[in-house]
This record gives sequence, structure tokens and C-alpha cells, in this order.
Amino acid sequence: TNTMTAILVLTLTASTITEVATASRQLWSFARDRGLPFSDFFGYVRPLSFPGLTILTALGNPGWNIPLNAVMVSLAVTVLLSLINIGSTTALLAVVTLTIGAMMSSYIITIACVLLKRIRGQPLPPHKWSLGRFGMAINIGALCFLLPVFVFAFFPLTSTVEPDTMNWCVVMYGGILIIAVVYYALRGRHYYIPPVALVKREM
Repeated sequence: TNTMTAILVLTLTASTITEVATASRQLWSFARDRGLPFSDFFGYVRPLSFPGLTILTALGNPGWNIPLNAVMVSLAVTVLLSLINIGSTTALLAVVTLTIGAMMSSYIITIACVLLKRIRGQPLPPHKWSLGRFGMAINIGALCFLLPVFVFAFFPLTSTVEPDTMNWCVVMYGGILIIAVVYYALRGRHYYIPPVALVKREM
């Protein structure tokens, strides 16, 4: 039992480190493009130097330039989300299901935009790999698979729905969506710089 528990603890610890690293880089990239509130705070990259890194300093790398603010905020959010299970299993289920719905929606939006360009006959952005002539069929098939999964992700797990068995992630998803749309309409669209615009400007 101890061995199996240790395997789970090590696996979850490793996955937490990668999740925090991924979330912090995504948070930083949106802040860099001025797409978030407090972008200056989240987008700040702080050079870190440690006394023992004399070898790296000699090699021309005096510090580690990392988005420390974004990393610490992502870590704090991860810790707080991990504590939800202590207070409410229903809340934890809502958060876990919310991640599934959010990922499905991101896939649906991305694939739908590519499919729309294919239907309109517009060229796709430069890429090193292509689906070829089967691209449109694969995009349609992917959407046919993702759309039902996205809808069912918001369903409760039981047929008899009570406050404890209700899947509240639909409320969280809708609330976040409303906040994001309102923020973009009032402020974000005036400051946000899409990465594609930056790439085109550099080219």
C-alpha cells in the first residue's frame, strides 16, 4: 500500500509541476499581449540569480529569466484548488468538469476556425504539417465528436438532481465567459495585440 501510494504521490507531484509551468506560461503570454487585467504584473519577467551558479555565469548565463509573478499566482491557484476537496466534493467535481468543458470549447473554436477557412477557400497560416485533402473531413469528424462531449460535460451525474448532485460547472463556465466578454468589449479590444499581428509586423 505504501509503495502504490508513493507512486501516486510522485506522479501527482510531477504532473503538478508541469501543470504550474504550463499555466504560468499561458498566463504570461496573454499578459505579454495585453489580454488580461493587471498585464504589467503578470507579464513581468524577473531575472533570478543564485550564489551557486558560478558555472552558468561563466558561460554567459548570469540568471534565469522567468515570469515569477505568473508562476507564483499559478502555484497559489493550484494550491487553493487542491484544498476544495476538503470542504466540498461537489465544488471539486464542478472544477474538474469545468476543465473538461473549457478544453473542449478551445478545441471546438480552433477547429471551427480552420474549417471555416477551408469552406471559404482561404489559405491557412504557414505550417510545416498538413492534413492534405482529408483536412476538411477530419475537421468535420472532430467537431462531430467534440460537440456532444462538450454538451454532456455540463450534465449532472445522476438523474435525480439536488444541490449536492448538481453539476455547477455550467454556472462557472457561463460566469467566466460573461466576465471575459465584458472585459474584452470594454477594455481588452483596445489593448490586446494578437500574436499573429506581432509575427506579421516582425516579418
